[in-house]
Amino acid sequence: MESSELNLVATIMAGGTGTRFWPMSTKARPKQFLKLFGDRSLLQKSYDRIRDLLPVERILVLTNAAHVQMVREQLPELPHGNVIGEPLKRDTAAAVGLAAALCRRRFGNPVILTLTADHLIEPVDLFQKTLLSAARKASEDNVLYTFGIKPDYPATGYGYLEFGKRVFQDDGIDHFELLRFKEKPDLETAKGYLSLGRFYWNSGMFVWTAEAILREMEAKLPHHYRCMTMAASSDGSPHGRRSWKTRSTAFTPFPLTTV
Repeated sequence: MESSELNLVATIMAGGTGTRFWPMSTKARPKQFLKLFGDRSLLQKSYDRIRDLLPVERILVLTNAAHVQMVREQLPELPHGNVIGEPLKRDTAAAVGLAAALCRRRFGNPVILTLTADHLIEPVDLFQKTLLSAARKASEDNVLYTFGIKPDYPATGYGYLEFGKRVFQDDGIDHFELLRFKEKPDLETAKGYLSLGRFYWNSGMFVWTAEAILREMEAKLPHHYRCMTMAASSDGSPHGRRSWKTRSTAFTPFPLTTV
């Protein structure tokens, strides 16, 4: 199944404040808007990596309301309604839930590529191949996918994924059972993870259908689910447009760099 046969949507999470990259990254201009590697910002590079997989109308960017104009300046080809400004900074689950609710309202039950705006990923063709491999299985089996980064030092600033048995292989792309998420560890714990060889850094990127992630959110985070679906229900209405503008169980590893 090729990308054109999948009901694909991409949502780019670009609401971070970039505190780990201060002083280059500031509250007014977080790292996702900086040109750290070449003449394209991290946000633009995230967009470039998936642009040939789906139409521009199916790419959404979620950001802080204060940064909506900056996103539009860096990605002028995006429809204005595809840049979503969050009025308050909340956790990742809130952004994921809002994105899924909006995608369900606009596109039915698409496969959502939930991506970050602060990674450097190479080679791009392998990344795309990995994304599509996860998207096909997410569509067929209604499972949730996340992507792991093979660690090369005992980082304490990232979350970790513990993987189990390999459950599937698709043209050289390995899919593993995900046993558990672990939050940012202390140094000794991180060293232990590294020595065990069955932990990856959590990339914060996911692939799932809108219905699959919203079903899990309704069961595990019902308050988030109610709030996000209520917010999405006004999408496209005059009130909703004003609101956005003014307040505006598997995983696959992939080598990439977290900046």
